[in-house]
Amino acid sequence: GIIYAGGSDPEIQQGGSRNDQQFSQNNEDHEDTARDLRAELNKLKQAYRTMSSKKDREVSELLVVQNFLWNQLRTMDKDNTALLKMKEVEAAQATEAARNKDAEIDRLRAEAANAKTRVLVLEGKLLEMHSLVNEKNDEIQKLKSGQPKSLKCKCASCVSNETSQKRRKLINEMHFGQCTGHEAYLNGMRLSDSCPCD
Repeated sequence: GIIYAGGSDPEIQQGGSRNDQQFSQNNEDHEDTARDLRAELNKLKQAYRTMSSKKDREVSELLVVQNFLWNQLRTMDKDNTALLKMKEVEAAQATEAARNKDAEIDRLRAEAANAKTRVLVLEGKLLEMHSLVNEKNDEIQKLKSGQPKSLKCKCASCVSNETSQKRRKLINEMHFGQCTGHEAYLNGMRLSDSCPCD
């Protein structure tokens, strides 16, 4: 067998140093690569942290906006509810006012109808009174046209004189009807029967 003496063969020594150099070079390359990888990894981690931080800020901003919008929505909902209640109250008041107005209109119409009925009744009574007045006027005219002239006198003294004269005449006729002198007297009395008012 071949016995290798450590470090005695120059080729082996030369090859070994070449391998060591290569190994060393490879190690350095690996270290450089690892360093580069770590640097890349650090860059990626930093980019991730930056991106994550940015995303967190965006999410935070979105949450702020969302909360603001929710608050606005709740406020609008409350306002709308209050407005709706107010409008319902106004509508109820308007309906009640319309009912009251309708009732008032009905009452006024009823009063107008009653007033019209009263006016018609009064007109009927007035026509009746006119008719009675006309009848009385007709009766008065008939009485005036049918009475003797001596009865048309309105003087109270004439009426009393005429009554006393008629009395005297009647008495004279009863007691002295056959006497001629009395007849002349009676004729004289008749001539004096005329009313001094005529």
